[in-house]
Amino acid sequence: DNLKSKIVPIFSDATEAAYNYVGNLGSTYLFLTNKDAPNYKLITANINATSSKLNQSEGTQWSHVSLVSTFLEEHPKNVVNFAGIVDERKLVISYMEDVRHTLEIRSLDTAKLITKIHLPEGTISGFSRQNIHEKEFFFKLDNFISPGTIYHCTVNGEKIDCQVLKQIEIPKMNLNAFTTEQIFYPSKDGTMIPMYITKKKDVIYNSSTPALLYGYGGFNEPILPSFSSKNLMFVESFNGIYASANIRGGGEYGKKWYDGSKTFVQIEIIIIISILPKVM
Repeated sequence: DNLKSKIVPIFSDATEAAYNYVGNLGSTYLFLTNKDAPNYKLITANINATSSKLNQSEGTQWSHVSLVSTFLEEHPKNVVNFAGIVDERKLVISYMEDVRHTLEIRSLDTAKLITKIHLPEGTISGFSRQNIHEKEFFFKLDNFISPGTIYHCTVNGEKIDCQVLKQIEIPKMNLNAFTTEQIFYPSKDGTMIPMYITKKKDVIYNSSTPALLYGYGGFNEPILPSFSSKNLMFVESFNGIYASANIRGGGEYGKKWYDGSKTFVQIEIIIIISILPKVM
């Protein structure tokens, strides 16, 4: 009662879906939401909050106008990782596509794709910029053979230039000696299941090659490329391979991939154990 301003709800169903604030230009606000979009979509809300003084006993009455519209539709396959505004009129958006993060730039006026930034396969985190008007931004990418690469990107019109700012190194380990490839193998219903295989570049693997296999699918959590020194030590010491299978139950392809675990996850655990010697 002692507050000088009142909280005005924008979305009446905010407890039933996620609404993540991305940024705003004046009264136009951009949100990332999974409302009727399990893979997430971007929406805009045009908000103007005004107040009018009533009698002394009733206090102040607040009213607002919130015109909500879809800015960027949900992708049928890829899941949004994050979105952020740069250079005032441009949108940086990252998707999870085939168990790797991608990065693209779109117009904040039309949602039209400006460019895609080509990156090694990996997991993007730590996106940052000083404010939405800045023409530069940073992010970190890591994968099975890199503990982290920090990129510095600059925006010049419709041209985006991304350069490595810092590469994290591991003492006494030559990370350039390793390589990672991604394969897809069929499940019982024909669905193609992704799997990453990491090895030394000079190793030609076969059915007798030592292998460390990891497969997990649960709680709608994706298992993305990440660095593990102990896994690389196994690969290096035994001239072996490290395999990471993205079986259903995780969130690699959104809710549908998670829901598939109710029928196929136990089958796919058996399949990855049997399929690995065949692909080797």
